[in-house]
Amino acid sequence: MTYGELYKFTLNELKDCTDSPSVEAGMLFRHCFGFDRVKISVNSDKSADGEAVELLYKCICKRKKFIPIQYILGESIFYDFDFIVGDGVLIPRPETEILVDEALNFIKESGIANPVVYDLCSGSGCVGISIARLLPYAKVYLFEKSDSALEFIKQNVELNQVTNVQVFKCDIFDGVSSELPLPDVLVSNPPYIPRADIETLQPEVKKEPVMALDGGDDGLDFYRCIRNKWLSEINTSVFFALEFGIYQSDDVLKLFSSVSDDARIIKDFNCIDRVICGNTVK
Repeated sequence: MTYGELYKFTLNELKDCTDSPSVEAGMLFRHCFGFDRVKISVNSDKSADGEAVELLYKCICKRKKFIPIQYILGESIFYDFDFIVGDGVLIPRPETEILVDEALNFIKESGIANPVVYDLCSGSGCVGISIARLLPYAKVYLFEKSDSALEFIKQNVELNQVTNVQVFKCDIFDGVSSELPLPDVLVSNPPYIPRADIETLQPEVKKEPVMALDGGDDGLDFYRCIRNKWLSEINTSVFFALEFGIYQSDDVLKLFSSVSDDARIIKDFNCIDRVICGNTVK
């Protein structure tokens, strides 16, 4: 089979398991052969064989089982930075980049010289590590409960070569530690799917860890925790930016208006309410 024929075969195999077969076929060719679209075209008549072809077949087989493409590749892009991902950690998503934007904007506008940033429920570490890369003078603390996710955080700290990050195993329901410096900024993309809705999610999403999805009966357990055990217990004003799920904006705004006079909702690139941010009143 030539590369051209193999590419068409890949497109055909992927069409029933993704809405973007051409995009994912290109990703798999780059992963297996190191080919971009130009190289696929230039080499379309050349014979394709060897271990790379076998790797491609294995990748296609996994994708047809609805294993997320990021897990297959072992990597994901977030805020133009590379992050290692795999089974056991939430896959970074573009809308979560809003948390980084809001944290950066607040820190730059407020002129804080040495900001302290907390990233709760860090997952892969993509939010906190991105902030640390962009603000090397900040001190960033990552809090995560999952042992599997913690391993990915450590790998991503090393991959992104950030030295201004500290990682803590932490169940956020235990509350804030009195031994750490108080934060200027608190960001989080916590679990927010209502428990009964998890079985209705897309097949790929259900491959991600339930711990990173399950937000309790109404999806708001972690928001109540962050308000009550973190923001309410920190004896200084904190800027917070938290991602939440669809149709949750009214409930989340009500929750955080009790600790903030300027809590506001920000929409994502699909014009869906996605992030709440504001300053706590102290």
